[in-house]
Amino acid sequence: MKVLHVTQGYFPAIGGTEFLVQRVSEELVNQFQDEVTVFTTNCYSGDAFYTPGLRRMSPGWEEINGVKVRRFPVYSRISRLFYPFRPTHRPVRFPGNQYLRSLYNGPIIPGLRTAIEQYRSDVVSAASFPLLHMFTALKAAHKTKRPCVLTGCLHPLDAWGFDRPMIYQAIQQADHYIALTDYEADYVVQKGANPDRVTVAGVGVDLEPFREVADQDAKQHLGFDDAPLIGFIGHVVGHKVVDTVLRAMPLIW
Repeated sequence: MKVLHVTQGYFPAIGGTEFLVQRVSEELVNQFQDEVTVFTTNCYSGDAFYTPGLRRMSPGWEEINGVKVRRFPVYSRISRLFYPFRPTHRPVRFPGNQYLRSLYNGPIIPGLRTAIEQYRSDVVSAASFPLLHMFTALKAAHKTKRPCVLTGCLHPLDAWGFDRPMIYQAIQQADHYIALTDYEADYVVQKGANPDRVTVAGVGVDLEPFREVADQDAKQHLGFDDAPLIGFIGHVVGHKVVDTVLRAMPLIW
């Protein structure tokens, strides 16, 4: 089978979606001898979608562990024009605001839709919302009469990012939807998705091997001393607000 994945980032970019798509792509190659291609951006993080000047990779083709990867340049200066619609604590409610928020999120990738339409594959898969390439991949796949599978990686409590009817309309139009948890699957079904076209894959952490491990033993194994330990689990980028954790440390200490 020839699979085309469309995603916002790919190794050496680091993030949850990046790791998920890489792992799935490489396993399809290794276990099933599928031909897998990834269309992605030349950005190391989502911050670069709307922040000109951040370090980027070279656009073009390469092969990583048997997966063909094409990186597209992102027009972040266009997204920056929509800076007033960045995430804030104030709700944005006027008609059409979801499209303005999407333009700020980006990534704006000229030529991506044409490239998807012209690339021969049996299926098109895209991850993740609320980013623009999801809608581009869906439209391009259906225009060329190919099935499209969406992996949304939704954050239902993030109203600014995911309270957008356009996301749930796209999920309804997709040929299949991959949810990461039962909660997410139930959520998209409540939003109108066909339950017969929703599958829970699961990419969480298996807690069972660690339930009997004492905190002190874990610290020693990782090389930490007896001092209090505060952990951050997430992509180290500005919008994950790890800087807030760092600024809070003097107050906590």
